[in-house]
Amino acid sequence: MHSRLQKYIFALLAAAAIASLPSCKDDMYDNSPKEPLELSQTEIIVGNGATTVHIGITARGQGWTVTGSESWCTVDPESGDRGISQVTVTFTEYSIEGEDKREATLTFTSGGETKTVKVTQHSTSKIPLPTEHPDHLINEEIRLQYLDKWYYNGETRTTDADYNQSYDKFYSNYLKFLKKNDLDGNAWASNNERYIYSYIEQNPKGTTANDTPPLNYGMEFELLEWNGKLAARILYVLKNSPADRAKLKRGDWFYKVNDVRMGNWITNKGDYQYNYLIDTLVSPIPGDIAKLGMLTFRNYSLELTDMGNSVTLSPENFRGNPILHHQFITRANVDTQDPTRTGYLVYNSFDPHFRDELIAEFTQFKNEAGNDGLTHFILDLRYNKSGTVEMAGLMGNLLVPEAARGKVFAQYKFAGGETATATFEPDETSGVKAPTILIITSKYTAGAAELLINALKGIEPDVKLVVIGNITEGMNVGMVKQTYPTEDNEYNMWIAAFTCTNALGEWDYRFGLTPATGKLSEWEGDNLKWPETWGWRGTVGATEDPLLKKAMDYVVGNEEMPKGSVFYETSRKRAGYVRRFCVPDNMVMETKTE
Repeated sequence: MHSRLQKYIFALLAAAAIASLPSCKDDMYDNSPKEPLELSQTEIIVGNGATTVHIGITARGQGWTVTGSESWCTVDPESGDRGISQVTVTFTEYSIEGEDKREATLTFTSGGETKTVKVTQHSTSKIPLPTEHPDHLINEEIRLQYLDKWYYNGETRTTDADYNQSYDKFYSNYLKFLKKNDLDGNAWASNNERYIYSYIEQNPKGTTANDTPPLNYGMEFELLEWNGKLAARILYVLKNSPADRAKLKRGDWFYKVNDVRMGNWITNKGDYQYNYLIDTLVSPIPGDIAKLGMLTFRNYSLELTDMGNSVTLSPENFRGNPILHHQFITRANVDTQDPTRTGYLVYNSFDPHFRDELIAEFTQFKNEAGNDGLTHFILDLRYNKSGTVEMAGLMGNLLVPEAARGKVFAQYKFAGGETATATFEPDETSGVKAPTILIITSKYTAGAAELLINALKGIEPDVKLVVIGNITEGMNVGMVKQTYPTEDNEYNMWIAAFTCTNALGEWDYRFGLTPATGKLSEWEGDNLKWPETWGWRGTVGATEDPLLKKAMDYVVGNEEMPKGSVFYETSRKRAGYVRRFCVPDNMVMETKTE
């Protein structure tokens, strides 16, 4: 197994590293730095008939070109932009007597990087097989495993596959270039490179995936860039974590890791620093430390200034409670002067490890509200990157009023045509039965969090739903686990296998859910222009938080409640100065699928 994580999840906590809830997806990828140019194949061998072969291209830094076409072997297109693309290699018929072959070399170039593909066409239909990769047979079986489970099983039956690569790269590359696969994955904003939700892990046969969380520091951050300079802003710190004990807090900034300054993600020159950051902070191994060079803002501008100090962290196998903040708020309505009783919960993962803790939080809210009950509930999911559908259902039952009982929470539609339906069953003991639910979202809100929002939208007007914040990830596909055993190992595949439909039959939010209140971010307007107003970011639940403030304005009547909750985006819209490359956790079912 590989010792580090290569998928770009800038979440330094163990959200829920259990067999049924993959979060950090360790052991997925080779730890080598991401190359500026990658090709899905390095060699093509075909017979004498006219045929076509596709090559997938990932160009991370700049656009690409290809040369080396021959009259019998042409490539289309011959250039493209950075990101993910595909070329078609077309072969003419090769009709001569006897056995012979003709060869060409296709040279792909992107910036200063060059990769070649050796092309051979034989004059007979019987061609020698290339030297097989050790994982060749495993990859063939992996492909077969998809046929009755994966959501796009029809396409896997007809798509060419290059089995001569390691099992993890085969798994990712094969899915990445499927033309119809627009549910299983998303794309980085900066270069439009695609990532895949489905993944595979290898375990020695006879071992069971343990429930120990991976090494982490107990905080989460995002990268931002000004004038070619990278800096990281801490989004939150989990209580009792290594980051918490080091006195780091939400809103702190750093720009060095172990005295290595972060690079510029726009150029290839930043690759070393960029990957060093990922290895050290996102996927530490035993013995690692992270010495963070801290920053502050100078005057009233966006100039980042070295504070001259550093904070040193050691990772631990830490699992933090996803309940980040609990607050009971009482304020009078500005018009009627009637009291409002509002529960505010910041919840970062639908993690079944903390099921009892979630129920206890709602019991406390119910007790705080007293006999009159809550008038509103604000559920802050801005950093919630999914979890299990069962926990999303539990949250729904702890929230909704009695009128929702028996209504469809979600219908799960599986690749094979099977369906399963979950209904709302309001919790009599701990449920707050809030008539109005306000949910805060961001670009990090994904999977099970989106499932809950869509489910609540489906039962309006039994509940008044208001969504505040920004467009969400758009993960409307869930995972099931399938295991392929070999003589020495077990390959556990988490496969995109089902979609989620609400009571109104709505399901297609693959491009994200957009709040009907309009897009709002804590980084917009004066919050970006005037750094001196950023002090509140050190306190979760601060009244200066524009998202919480907007929610409370609706609660007390400073603003009229919107008529709708969310609408479904129809195309991918990713832009901005904030680095959007946090891969969400998968939305999965805890029930094991054989």
